[in-house]
Amino acid sequence: MWSGGARGRPPRRFSYRRAPGYFRRPENDFIRRLFSILFLNFELVIESRDSKQK
Repeated sequence: MWSGGARGRPPRRFSYRRAPGYFRRPENDFIRRLFSILFLNFELVIESRDSKQK
């Protein structure tokens, strides 16, 4: 989705095998947690809107 985050692109030898360790860094964990919270809120809003229409 993004390439390397705020520090620019990852090295050319960047392997997806090392990706879990890369995404376990604190700043990336914070971003991922933020996205998950936003996504959950978005789903809840859609569900409540659907239940109102019924």
